[in-house]
Amino acid sequence: EGLRENDEDDTFPSALPFLYAERNLDLGRYGFARLHGSTAFLNRARGVDTHRASLGADWSRTQILPGGVVLSPFAEGRFDYYALNGTASGQDSFSRGVYTAGTSLSYPLIRPGPRFDLIIEPTVMVGVGSASPNSDDIPVEDSRFYEFDETSLFDANGAAGFDLYEGGQRLSAGISATARWKNGVSLQAAGGRRWRNEADPAFSQASNLGGTSSDWVGSLNADFGAPLSLETRFRLDPEDLSVNRVDASLTTDWWRLQGQLRYYRISSDITANGLDDEGVAITGQVQLTDEVFFVYGRQRDISGRFIGSERQSGRDLRHVFGLAYEDDCSRFEITFERSEAIDRTLGANDSLKFRFSLKTLGDFGPETRS
Repeated sequence: EGLRENDEDDTFPSALPFLYAERNLDLGRYGFARLHGSTAFLNRARGVDTHRASLGADWSRTQILPGGVVLSPFAEGRFDYYALNGTASGQDSFSRGVYTAGTSLSYPLIRPGPRFDLIIEPTVMVGVGSASPNSDDIPVEDSRFYEFDETSLFDANGAAGFDLYEGGQRLSAGISATARWKNGVSLQAAGGRRWRNEADPAFSQASNLGGTSSDWVGSLNADFGAPLSLETRFRLDPEDLSVNRVDASLTTDWWRLQGQLRYYRISSDITANGLDDEGVAITGQVQLTDEVFFVYGRQRDISGRFIGSERQSGRDLRHVFGLAYEDDCSRFEITFERSEAIDRTLGANDSLKFRFSLKTLGDFGPETRS
């Protein structure tokens, strides 16, 4: 059963069976290979039934060239077969073969120093693959909310899952830098962009793979040890470098305080509903005694939302505080929670929640920390 306003429960699939298997092969001087296979059988009371079977293989090798340049050729291929029922076109089956071959080239530069070490690594990846193999008859089940970012910048296939595949020719370029101080402090930054020879309408604007080029993607991280760490990920518009998405979190574990402050903003240019999404969240606890903690959390929607034709001002999606008892084996929390979220006929509400955790087994009760 769905929780969103537009969910229709009879269109949700049951999955049986879902299977995945892989075998990794060490080829010695010839690199590494992987063989994999999977199935996904999805059935609906209303909508398209999809039964998929896939077989694939990939190979990669890393070689250090003269001067310290790192050359990493790769190749991958996969065959997918879909048995379909209820498609708009009436097609009852679909099969495809997809492939990508290419190489990445990087040049790590290392500068040791008396106070800190600096590592800078520019990287370029070039890939050539099959033309866009995506079909309108195949429901996108396994990558509906996927977003291309810096973690997949140099992947051969920029898409996640099996239902969508990034075809055509592609080029990625980026750079990473790391500074490590002798006392353990470190700073890291990475960023880049991806280009393709043709656009693919199967990818949404939010996925960052829809056009012939992606947004600029990157991350900035600072680790000052337990007292303070900062993690930031961002997505910038290629035309004017305006922020399409940012997610930043500040974490501390100092003395008797443990907490995290998170800020996020998503531009209306890449959201599904065409509205900005912005908010801030804080979670944490203060140790009152060796075994008793004060627990606090607050998640506030800054952008607000539309109720009919009017936009509601910012509100607390979640505001919680309470006490927790923790020993070596378990943890017990009792918290009061206030929510101002509005969903159809459900409005603001208050609740008293209990949560009990056995550290070796798991949790009982509603989640109160993130």
